[in-house]
Amino acid sequence: MKKIFIPFVIAATTLSFAACQKEVSSPAIEDELVSLNFTSTNPTTKTVADAVNKTILWKDGDKISVAYTVNDKWQNATGDATADKPAKIYVSNGLDTGGKTAVETAVFNISSSFKATTEGVHQFYSVYPSSCVKSNEIKYAPSVTMTIPDVQTPAENSFDAAADLMIGKATKTYNSLSDAKADAIPLLWQRIVSHADITLKGLQGLTENEVITTIVLTADADAKLVGDRWIDIQNGNILGPKTITDANILTINGTNLKVNNNNVEFWAAVMPATVKSLNIAVETNKATYTRNIESCNIVFKQNARKGLNVDMSSVERVEKSAGLALPFDEDFNAVKSTNNWENLEIAKFPNFSDFKTVRSYQIDGAIIIGTSSVKGSVSTVDINLSKASHVIIRAKKYSNDNVAISMTAGGKTYTTAKLGENFQDYSINLPALSSTEKITITSDIIGRLYIDRIQIIEGNFAELSVNPEYQSVESSATSTTFNVSSNTKWRVSTTSDWAKVSTPSGENNGEVEITFSENSTDTERTADIVVTTEDDSITKTFKLTQNGDGDAEPKSYEWDLTSKSNDWTSNGCVTYFSQPYGIKNVNAYIANKSISDFANASKISVSVKSLCNGAPTSKLTVYLVDATGKAIGDGQVIIPDNISNASKTTYKEVIFNSVDSKVTGLMIKCTTFGKNVLINGVKYTVNY
Repeated sequence: MKKIFIPFVIAATTLSFAACQKEVSSPAIEDELVSLNFTSTNPTTKTVADAVNKTILWKDGDKISVAYTVNDKWQNATGDATADKPAKIYVSNGLDTGGKTAVETAVFNISSSFKATTEGVHQFYSVYPSSCVKSNEIKYAPSVTMTIPDVQTPAENSFDAAADLMIGKATKTYNSLSDAKADAIPLLWQRIVSHADITLKGLQGLTENEVITTIVLTADADAKLVGDRWIDIQNGNILGPKTITDANILTINGTNLKVNNNNVEFWAAVMPATVKSLNIAVETNKATYTRNIESCNIVFKQNARKGLNVDMSSVERVEKSAGLALPFDEDFNAVKSTNNWENLEIAKFPNFSDFKTVRSYQIDGAIIIGTSSVKGSVSTVDINLSKASHVIIRAKKYSNDNVAISMTAGGKTYTTAKLGENFQDYSINLPALSSTEKITITSDIIGRLYIDRIQIIEGNFAELSVNPEYQSVESSATSTTFNVSSNTKWRVSTTSDWAKVSTPSGENNGEVEITFSENSTDTERTADIVVTTEDDSITKTFKLTQNGDGDAEPKSYEWDLTSKSNDWTSNGCVTYFSQPYGIKNVNAYIANKSISDFANASKISVSVKSLCNGAPTSKLTVYLVDATGKAIGDGQVIIPDNISNASKTTYKEVIFNSVDSKVTGLMIKCTTFGKNVLINGVKYTVNY
């Protein structure tokens, strides 16, 4: 089959210099680092096959990586690469399709440092998707280690974009980055993998409500279908390695798979290989179907599509066991060995060398999961989880390892709060699952944790939260409301003599109304509205303040943002140092659009506690916003603290002396990005 090349344009590429750059009449770029922005017309990073036209489209959030040479010498952030300072590969920001599902034209932006002094032949190379690249350094350029996933989740009529490995090369060169600044940079893409369009035909015996969970394709040991490969990004040649463990096993996640007239069609991406034997195991929530093809000659060619039809009509259906019945109770303080776990190694008294090599092992009274350098895990045997249940894990952290429990069941991952120094119970609710399932327990990050008991009990435990947690109303107000989120029945009470509860009880999610009279005194008044679950296991408090009728006193409030707050929403923020409001990209922000104290404000001072671990090259801008989140007026800049210890950050204040009547809240946005930022506190004072 003819190789497929996808033309890709990096259009209107611009260079933005540092603010301190001197103006010069010459277009030459002096000895400094610049930020190079890429814009592309025609591709995207997450490829999707259009079912009708069979064209390749791009999806929102896709990313590419770019490396370049000058005079055939690979470059890093300081110039020519050396053995000690390898070449660098730069990752783009996620593609913004403007709300469209998929597009033919893609725009990629790379905000990073490029050395701009050298003049000579500049040649750009690219890799898609960026997630397949193992490192941001190219130690053995032009060879880049790229990974094709051994677990793939194909979309309907398409393949898993994370597995669609491609390389690109600019079709023209430039004498300098200045030349590239005023031009579009066209790329030509070449696919590294082969596309397998597989149809399993005539699958018999499927029952009502039976769904496919996984399909496992196991080829002969010589067929290297998945795993790490050394790819020459200049020409697409596969350089190695020759020995790869388990590279012949590909697992297809059944999330998007559908059965039509007993046929199942899906796409996979594999490395070029010749398959001489193939075992196909179809797992459903109720049974297993297996076909073993002992001899075949299936050739997957690079940059080509291979159709494969497999007759499954004579395959035997093997029913799954019902699994262990609930309640499940494993007390490691009471047993020294167990048959309920699949990958738990027994080591009563592990020595130091054991600790470094054993990922999960049992000791007297507990198990330890993980090591100081590797995430460990343990998995149960099959358990019948066809009814809603909750898991109680009694655990503690190991030494100073700041870990949480990460538990996977039914294809979904659940994470607890960070573990404490002493054993305590951590609970996770599970919905009713469609079949018997394994439960896998690991840590959220590399580190160690102790577990001494695991229980799984039918029925969910109670959950409860209120939003907002605090509200201030004017003296003339006579009612207000707040929201309750829960999975059970709850009741509302207050000891206040002025605020009355109009919604005394509810179930699941609901709204609570509080009524009161106008406050004709000069003094503000407060009330605690208490919401309690039916079983008294959880209590949450809504704090209500009503202003006095006289000259209003200033109002102040503070949020500790080292943990998630229901009052704040975020866009583009990530967990950073185990805190929820980390920023790793420009334009990421947090917002609170409903601060009742801002009504009738004449002056608002806002203080933000934040840090930038490294040179303080990032800037946060504080905006006053309306109820839709739109900024009202100009923002004011805050420079984060240049420290590495979050507990030592200090508040930086900005003051808005004129407040529009439309203002109802705050937004704190990263408007200049250089280093990662962490926001861990906000407070305000309002004058009327």
